[in-house]
Amino acid sequence: MPTDANTAAGLYAINASVIALFFGAVWMYALTHPHLLAPNVDRQAAMRAWPRFSVGSLVYLACIPLSQFSPIAVVVVCAALAVYYAFERLPDITHQTSAGAPQTLR
Repeated sequence: MPTDANTAAGLYAINASVIALFFGAVWMYALTHPHLLAPNVDRQAAMRAWPRFSVGSLVYLACIPLSQFSPIAVVVVCAALAVYYAFERLPDITHQTSAGAPQTLR
């Protein structure tokens, strides 16, 4: 029978998984509907970057069964993922001019 810690860790992992999956889905929807993006966004660069920030979905999903064995491990993994996302991991997806400044479209 699961303990309260196992249940709490499992529910936290499920909640984080749902948030991560919907966040990825919203981004994928925006990337497949270019009219929703700002004019200076390089769609192809954003598509290449999408897997880098959607890795969290897989990690959070892996935490669901992990919660039944080690709730502390779920806390450690989720904290590590928060640190991973705290630092900018995505490349600049705006169109660049030859001087390197973002291009403004008029």
